Amino acid sequence: MPARYALYYTPARTTLLYSRVSRLFGRTILSALPFAPEIPEGFSSDEWQAIVKEPAHYGLHATLKAPFVFREQDLPREQQEEILCSLCAQVARRHAPFDTAPLTLARLQSRNGTGSFLALTPAAEKPSDLSRQKMLALEKDCVLSLESVRAPLSEADVAARGALDEKEAHYLRTFGYHLVFDRFRFHLTLTGCLSEDRLQAVEAALKPLLAPMTGKPLRIDSLSLCYQEERNQPFVEVKRFDLHRAKVLQAPPLAGIAS
Repeated sequence: MPARYALYYTPARTTLLYSRVSRLFGRTILSALPFAPEIPEGFSSDEWQAIVKEPAHYGLHATLKAPFVFREQDLPREQQEEILCSLCAQVARRHAPFDTAPLTLARLQSRNGTGSFLALTPAAEKPSDLSRQKMLALEKDCVLSLESVRAPLSEADVAARGALDEKEAHYLRTFGYHLVFDRFRFHLTLTGCLSEDRLQAVEAALKPLLAPMTGKPLRIDSLSLCYQEERNQPFVEVKRFDLHRAKVLQAPPLAGIAS
C-alpha cells in the first residue's frame, strides 16, 4: 500500500510529557526503532506492550490532519515532502502559540463501540473559550490546507471506519477523516481500547506517573509532519514547524463543510 503522511501536534522534546510517555511507549516519534519500555508496577512486559501497542505505533501525538496518501504518487518522496513542507510552513505562519485548558487523564469512547481508551485531553471547555477557539481554528486550517494534495480514500479505508452518522460519513468522504471541525476533540492517546477492569488498573497506574502534567495547560507551539512507509510501520516525524504568526494571512475557504 502507498506511504502515508499526517500532520500532528507532538510535545516538545524537552518536556516531561514527551520523555515520560515515550518511555512508556518504548519509542519516540523521531525514530522507527523501538526500545524496551518502562513497565508500570503490576503489569508484565507482554501485558504492557499490548496495552500501548496501538498508540506507540503512531507515536505520542494529537491528530490535526489524519493520515493520508499523497495525491501525486508518481512524484518521488523528496518532491512530495517539499510540497507538504511548504504547505505546513504556511499553516504555521498563520497561528501564534497558545495554551490549552489544563490537561486531564480521561476515558474516551472508541468510535467503533469496542470499548474505551485513556488519553490526555484538555478539561471541558465552553465553545466560547479562547483556547478552544484557537484550537479549532488550527485544526480546521490543517485539515483544509492539505486537501489539495490528499488522495481520495480507498473503499477499504472507508469501510474500515464502520457505521458513521450522516455528518461523519460526509466528513470522511470529503476530508478523509470523520472527526473534524465540530467533531474534533484534541487528545493524546495513551492506550488501546480496554475492558472496564483493565481500564481501571491502567488508569490507576498512569495517574501518579502523569500527575506532574495533569491539571496544567499544554503549550501548543508547533506542528509535526509525519511519515509512514507501510501500514505496518510506525509514523516518524519528517519536520517540525514552529507556530509564529507574523501577520494576518488568509486561511482557505470553508467550502464543503456540512452545517
